[in-house]
Amino acid sequence: MSWSGCLIKATVASTSISVKLSENSNNNYYNIIIGGNDTDPVVLNTKKGTHTYSILKDQPFKRRSIVIYKRTEGNDGTAIFRSLEIDDNGYLVPIEKKSKY
Repeated sequence: MSWSGCLIKATVASTSISVKLSENSNNNYYNIIIGGNDTDPVVLNTKKGTHTYSILKDQPFKRRSIVIYKRTEGNDGTAIFRSLEIDDNGYLVPIEKKSKY
């Protein structure tokens, strides 16, 4: 992920969510939007190297949408999305097929 506005979007059923990223600088910032609450996003400032960042921890088990949105420009650093990690009983919610019509 290089440019601002790049995003990763998923729906998960879980009590905890973490994201694993590899960064080439200490200058990247992300908005983390959980459950559509874009008025109060979690702001993540990443570190150089490969790290796992906890986004949600020990919450009631339920479905949640999550958006990881890069705020900083490409000249501030690039990132590789490694994984979205959830608890052992959690799962990714399949994407619903949209009708052609």
